Amino acid sequence: MLSAMGIRRLLEHSHAAGLIDIPHVLVEAVVLAVSIVGVAAVVGIGRLVSERDVALGALRRERDLSDSIINSLPGVFYLYDESLTFQRWNRNFERVTGFDAEEMKGRHPLDFFIGEQRQMLAEKIEQVFRTGAGEAEADFVCKDGRRIPYYFNGARVEIDGRPCLIGMGIDIAARKEMERELELSSQRLRLAVEGAAIGTWHWRPSSGEMVWSPRGYAILGQRSGGDMSYDRFLAALHVDDRARTDAAIRCALEGGTPYRIEFRTVWPDGTVHFVAARGQAYYDENGRPVRMEGVVLDITDQKAAEERLREQQQLLQLFVEHSPAAIAMFDSDMRYLVASRRWHIDYRLGESSLVGRSHYDVFPELPQRWRDVHRRCLAGAVERCEEDAFQRVDGSTDWVRWEARPWHTAGGDVGGLIIFSEVITERKSAQEALREADIRLRLAARAANVGLWDWDLRTNRVFYSPEWKSQLGYADEEISDAFEEWRSRVHPDDLAPTLRTIHDFVANPTSGYTTEFRMRHRDRSYRWILTNASMMCDAEGKPDRLLGCHVDITERKRNEQKLAESERRLRDILDSLQAFVGLLSPDGVLLDANRAAYERAGLRRQDVVGRPLVDSYWISHSPAVQARFADAIQRAGAGETVHFETTVRMAGERLITIDFSLVPLRDSNGIVTNLVPSGIDITERKRAESALRESRERLALLSRQLMSAHETERRSLARELHDEIGQVLTAVHINLQQARTVRDARATARLDQSVDIVSQAIQRVRDMSLNLRPAMLDDFGLVAAVRWYADRVRQTGGLDIELRTHTSGEELPSEISTACFRIVQEALTNVQRHAGARRVLIELSESDEVIRVSVTDDGVGFDVDAARRRAMQAVSFGIIGMQERVELLGGEFALSSTPGEGTCVRARLPLTAAAAPHARPGATGRGTFSGVQRS
Repeated sequence: MLSAMGIRRLLEHSHAAGLIDIPHVLVEAVVLAVSIVGVAAVVGIGRLVSERDVALGALRRERDLSDSIINSLPGVFYLYDESLTFQRWNRNFERVTGFDAEEMKGRHPLDFFIGEQRQMLAEKIEQVFRTGAGEAEADFVCKDGRRIPYYFNGARVEIDGRPCLIGMGIDIAARKEMERELELSSQRLRLAVEGAAIGTWHWRPSSGEMVWSPRGYAILGQRSGGDMSYDRFLAALHVDDRARTDAAIRCALEGGTPYRIEFRTVWPDGTVHFVAARGQAYYDENGRPVRMEGVVLDITDQKAAEERLREQQQLLQLFVEHSPAAIAMFDSDMRYLVASRRWHIDYRLGESSLVGRSHYDVFPELPQRWRDVHRRCLAGAVERCEEDAFQRVDGSTDWVRWEARPWHTAGGDVGGLIIFSEVITERKSAQEALREADIRLRLAARAANVGLWDWDLRTNRVFYSPEWKSQLGYADEEISDAFEEWRSRVHPDDLAPTLRTIHDFVANPTSGYTTEFRMRHRDRSYRWILTNASMMCDAEGKPDRLLGCHVDITERKRNEQKLAESERRLRDILDSLQAFVGLLSPDGVLLDANRAAYERAGLRRQDVVGRPLVDSYWISHSPAVQARFADAIQRAGAGETVHFETTVRMAGERLITIDFSLVPLRDSNGIVTNLVPSGIDITERKRAESALRESRERLALLSRQLMSAHETERRSLARELHDEIGQVLTAVHINLQQARTVRDARATARLDQSVDIVSQAIQRVRDMSLNLRPAMLDDFGLVAAVRWYADRVRQTGGLDIELRTHTSGEELPSEISTACFRIVQEALTNVQRHAGARRVLIELSESDEVIRVSVTDDGVGFDVDAARRRAMQAVSFGIIGMQERVELLGGEFALSSTPGEGTCVRARLPLTAAAAPHARPGATGRGTFSGVQRS
């Protein structure tokens, strides 16, 4: 039926058209009456029917639009009145719960929840009707019994004057699962770091702020919780390592590569510790470094060949928040028709209405690719993206999960778009945190060679990390996730006690779980394993899973055994020595000594260990000896090796002489940590050396006297040959020449023969006299005698001899001139006999109270070592004789020879040697043989 307004409009229209007034009739009656009077009335009635159709069509379109909106929502939509009777719901509600439309009509909103959650939601519904809005998280119980975590929101609305609740639910199962996985990953990372005694750090280069874990502070020797800037971190390092460490970190920061470095830290107590550091830089989308994270590991014990494992403190826990969905509806020109409150909140749009505004005016920063998506969806496409970056005007970036689909008019045309979106920036952050946690876990595992395991106590399945398997020599795919994989490889002697330890820990997980046992390697050998673990419980507090780590400590066990055996062998060796050996602190306190040191002094070990060496029984007999030992300890403590001979006291107040050494021991930093004293009893050796020295002095005196007597005898014999025998032969020669005047042919022949024989005898006697000792040496000096002898050898031997002299011309002592002449004479004799030389250079020079003699030839050279052996076997005395002459006069003698390059004889004699009648070898003179190849 028409309303009063509709009738009035109809009558006004009829009057304007010239129709008769029919004021109070129904629409149908007007139609019949007017149909009699003519066509004009029919037209008027036709207009009224058209307006009604338009109104009904508009109602249908609004209903279709509403259904389109509700059914396109990704979550579940619901509308119920204050009596909690469902009025509307979308198809997703039926799909998720499994109840069809008929079944939904008789259900109560709280029928989909159980337990405490049901009571909680009843209170939340009451709150919405009371305050106007509310939200909650609860498990949606489906028809098949499945429980799905959902986020629900609701708002109070008025429909036909009745209060109703309208809302939507979003599936948050993925978020819940991710939170659990993140917690597991964090727990694994914490166990890995604790098991390997690793410190972690986090640095923001832009601010210089560094955040260290408690273990990191401890490794650096710093107070936990103190201000640890980057500069203070560098200051904690050894001064020699600061620049190198800073350069490595800067290079890794700029190059985008991880860095690995070892450095030393100096603790407040002055001790130096070695640290291995690993780090990784992270960058923003523009390639700028925003932070660097890494780990540090104290490797001081590794440097000392003793591994130590420490547990690490709790790591940073990550919490991630997730936002619910946001929805907006647009017309075909992308102007807002409606937008949810979450849309305003998520995109920071405030409280002002968006209806009628262009989407592109609200978000001018929308990228072209999204505008293209809108255009395709307005053409009928449906598109979605699970994660997409949205760069905001203020420079921030939101990560969005979105879906865009067209909505259709009653006629089937696209009326615009519905966009569902969810800002997942927090979830992305959580995923990134999870990825970084995995990176830290892998970094820690690789850096410390830690194998991880995760034992599910409900299923008895175990996750073994690749590092765990590689410790036993297996590839990742060669070991399954069965508990038996571990059990079957534990040493039979260790299996029962290890299982008992595990069961005790599972029954009472309040205390930490740490144990050592042996496991069989792939090569059939057994490796020692150290394991740490912690317990995870379910929501009811029951043990759920056991997380742990494995560290191969076989090498540490071997080193400990070797160290014990080495110490035992060293003690046995030291105690078997007759020498005195000990160990001192840098300030001279005796820390240990071998058995000979204290037993030969009639002492016990406890009488001397732990007391200053300078106050000990061995050296307290003499203040001078104590002072010398105190000086030696001070010098050795400064890094010097000290060596001297001294006396020490033995049992019965007996003094002995020892050859004492004090050697400093240094650590890897060059710091003296201990001193090693050692002494060898040389009392008998000193007595023998004294007797030998006296014997050598007597022998040197006898040799000098013998050589002097020899020269005197040669001088006397030469004079007798020249003066007596020579004169007799000369007289006979003269008489024979006179007898030749007789003219007897036979007698003349005999006389001529006799004259020749006598002439040869005279010449031979003269040569013998000159060879024994040329009178020219005594009459005219050394230079004249050498020149004469060289001319004589040049004439008889055909050698090219050059003489160079640089002398003062003053008369030399007889012993010096004789020795120099004999060296030249012996050298030239050897050249004539053996060298095969063409040229010889003789040099005589005098300077600084020293005379030098050298004879150099260009002959074939000889084997000096062979010549020395022949001389020692008394086969040849020439070289030994020259050396003996020089050394008896306190001089130096040298002989060198090279194959094909000749020989050089050199002597250096002090001009004061004649005043040193007791000169001997090893006092002021020394002789050497060097070179090769001469016979």
